[in-house]
Amino acid sequence: MPPRQIGTEAEDLIRNLLQSMATKTSLDQVHPIEQVDDNPDFLVQGDTSKYAYLFEVKNDFRRLRPDGSPTYGNSYDAYGICNKNWNVNRFPLRGSGRNVKQGTSTTWVVNYVTVTKKIIKAMIGTYPSYDEEAWNALVSQFGNNLIWAGHGIIPPGLVGPEDQACQDETLTTLSRALKQFLVSNES
Repeated sequence: MPPRQIGTEAEDLIRNLLQSMATKTSLDQVHPIEQVDDNPDFLVQGDTSKYAYLFEVKNDFRRLRPDGSPTYGNSYDAYGICNKNWNVNRFPLRGSGRNVKQGTSTTWVVNYVTVTKKIIKAMIGTYPSYDEEAWNALVSQFGNNLIWAGHGIIPPGLVGPEDQACQDETLTTLSRALKQFLVSNES
């Protein structure tokens, strides 16, 4: 399965987790952001919430090198995460793009969502497997707003019977960590 598809399927699971927490957190607006212009993955906010949250989701499956040692996220990976548009107050909604006929021409139009609160940025990742330089960059950017699942999020189409218990534990761990993060910021 291509890495982009693995990431997209993990984002779908994260969106479902965030939506399931909406009533418990006053964060009833979960907006997937269009994957253009170095945008983070989600904007989450609510009319009665204290903050708006921007989330970047990284479903990293580290591979083994030919010598058997594991790969780690490096400064290039961290740069891509840290240099997203974290301070923008308007984002294009994923999946809202459409062609609109204007006279004799056609224009691509997307819907936008506006950030209505002070932003808290956070990264949701599988596990903290980054080299020291990358780790320092992530901590500098996010502080304690790093939320870990403890395991790669297996795309639903690849979860076999032997993977189900692991996937359930991963999603439970992630759900608890997300809820704790959101509730502690909103209280």
